[in-house]
Amino acid sequence: MNSILQKASADLIQKLQKQNIILSDKKLLANGLQLKFSTANENCTINLYHSEKKGLSIILGGSTKSALRSEISLLLGIKSDISEDHHNWNRWVGSDESGKGDFFGPLVACGFYCQSDLVNELKDLGVKDSKLLNENDIRRIAEILLVRFKDNIEMIMLNPLTYNRLYHRFKEQGKKLNELLAWMHSRIILNQRSRHQIDGAVVDKFTRTDVLHGSLAGLQEIPILNKIKGEEDPAVAAASIIARYFYLKGMDNLSRKFGMDFPKGAGEKVLEFGKKMIKKQGWQVLEQVAKTHFKTYEQLKEK
Repeated sequence: MNSILQKASADLIQKLQKQNIILSDKKLLANGLQLKFSTANENCTINLYHSEKKGLSIILGGSTKSALRSEISLLLGIKSDISEDHHNWNRWVGSDESGKGDFFGPLVACGFYCQSDLVNELKDLGVKDSKLLNENDIRRIAEILLVRFKDNIEMIMLNPLTYNRLYHRFKEQGKKLNELLAWMHSRIILNQRSRHQIDGAVVDKFTRTDVLHGSLAGLQEIPILNKIKGEEDPAVAAASIIARYFYLKGMDNLSRKFGMDFPKGAGEKVLEFGKKMIKKQGWQVLEQVAKTHFKTYEQLKEK
């Protein structure tokens, strides 16, 4: 730990202890130091980073609704860098998923590490919410992103067989789909943090923030902006394109393997295709190609 981090941490500890906010834990991070402070009722983490280029950075962890976090922010004169729908971070991860509403094919979650000086470049490439792009544009932009920003991308792809096993394992523990998704997004964010210095993460909202924070140890230390229409953030938009790209690739693979053009979504067209699939391949094939907790599965079973 360099002398600047040592001095900054000593100053913080002294200042907060005067207000009966006690240091309860300290640990080294990949590029800095984490201090955990506690009162009788709450905990709050402070991450300290230092580099020659960016100088000293002080990042408050925990929920923005935390009274202790607010108190520390005021005591240290740190302006909040996150609100309900906006952030001012310079380095962050955006995450999104694809395939959640599709009966056939994989579930893909992706995280994209972004820096503020990349935003204009992403816009110039046409990066925006993948739902606003056609499949050709998704494939074209994703392939550019995968070449140009390979080290910025983290992904988890669950093929249907793996997805079904994990889903039932979570269900046995009394957990639902959103908790499986929370685990995927959390794993991605933590993996990104192990490789990059980040100020926080933006997640396209699918569940409560406390479900995200509770999914994996360590995520509580990272500020999370759990945002409705998260794809308005360029990092989330990039993640949404890459996630959809790999979902489409997964569907391509299924179509080639079975010699049938698999439909997307979960409507009547999918139901009719499922009947043909079962007639041609047998009932057991659904475990390999579809998400078996969908209502569509029960409808096929009835028929």
